[in-house]
Amino acid sequence: RVIENRISSNYFYYITCIMARHCVALTCFALVIQMHFVKEARADVSKMPGTTVLPNGRYVNCAPRHNLSKEDCVREAPTFEGASLDNNIAIGYWQHIVFGCSISTEGGRIFYNENPEAISDGKYRPVCKALAKEVVLLPIDHEGIHCQTDHGFSIDECVTAAASVGGNLRGGDRLIIGDWPNAPPGCFIEASDNAIHFSTRIDGYNDGYFQPVCIRGEDQATLSPSGK
Repeated sequence: RVIENRISSNYFYYITCIMARHCVALTCFALVIQMHFVKEARADVSKMPGTTVLPNGRYVNCAPRHNLSKEDCVREAPTFEGASLDNNIAIGYWQHIVFGCSISTEGGRIFYNENPEAISDGKYRPVCKALAKEVVLLPIDHEGIHCQTDHGFSIDECVTAAASVGGNLRGGDRLIIGDWPNAPPGCFIEASDNAIHFSTRIDGYNDGYFQPVCIRGEDQATLSPSGK
C-alpha cells in the first residue's frame, strides 16, 4: 500500500509538472501574440497620413488624390483642429457639403460626404491629406523673389499648400486667380491679409508685397532682375 501511495504521488507530481509546463507555454504564446498585435497596431498608426484643414469656401476642395477615405476620416477625427467630437460623425450624400471629409464652421461637427459632384455652400472646411512636398513661405519685402523652377505648386495644390503656412481665402469664397505683372508667378500670399492667390503670368515681377509659396528645397527661391 505504501508503494502504491508513492506511485500515485509520483504520478500526480508528473501530471502536475506537465500541466504547469503547458500553462507556461500557453502564457508565453499568448504574450507573443499580444506583442505581435501591439506591434501591428503601432505600425498602422505610423502609416496614418498627415492632414491639413483648409479654409472654408464655396469652391475649395482637396487637391486631386488628397481626399481622405471614409475610414481615415473616422479614425483621425480626434486629431482635427477645430473639430467637435460631441456628436457622431455624419456620413451621407449631400449637395451642399464639400465632397469627402470636412468640419462644419457652425459647431465643428465632422461630416463625410459621399457625393463627388457636391458644391459646398461655404460653411465646411475640407480636411485633406497633407501634401507630401514640404511647404515654405518666402519672406516679404524682397522685390523680384519667386519660386525656383520646379519648386512651385500647381493651381490644384495652391490652397492646400498656402493654407498650411497661414494663408486664407479672401471673403471666404475661393482662390484668387489672375494675370498680374507685379506679382510672382504661381501660388502666393498677399501680405496685407494673407489672401491666397495664383498668378498664371510666368514672367510676373514680385514688387515685394507678395510671399511666394514654394516647395522646400536646396534652390527653392530665386530673384528676377530688377525691373523685369
